[in-house]
Parts: sequence; C-alpha cells; structure tokens
Amino acid sequence: MNDGRFNPELDKPMAAQKVWQALEALTRHATPSKQRATNKLFINLDDPRITALRGYFNNHWERGTTPPE
Repeated sequence: MNDGRFNPELDKPMAAQKVWQALEALTRHATPSKQRATNKLFINLDDPRITALRGYFNNHWERGTTPPE
C-alpha cells in the first residue's frame, strides 16, 4: 500500500514497454467501454498512435489530472 510518499517506481511516466505488455495481455473478446472503445481497437493501433496515447496519459499523470470521459 502506498502512503502518499514519492515512490520512484510507481511515480515515473509510463514506459513504452509497459504499454506493449498491457496490449499483449488484452483479450480479443470483450464488451466495449462506455466510449465504445474495444480491445480490438487498442490491439490494432500502430506505433505512432500508441506513442501518442502514451504521451496523452503521461501528460495527465505528470499534471495530476485525469482525462475527461
């Protein structure tokens, strides 16, 4: 459990390798999210779009904000 103190391992930006690992772990058959995004959509993203998505989330992470729904 994290008590709010700085944790270098948890507080660093999302690495590209972690994104690829998460994408590889997705199942191909899942119910779409409220935004109608399916796992298939994420699995089929090309490298530039994955990089852009990672940048988007890292930007929010570094600012301490969450993406809008």
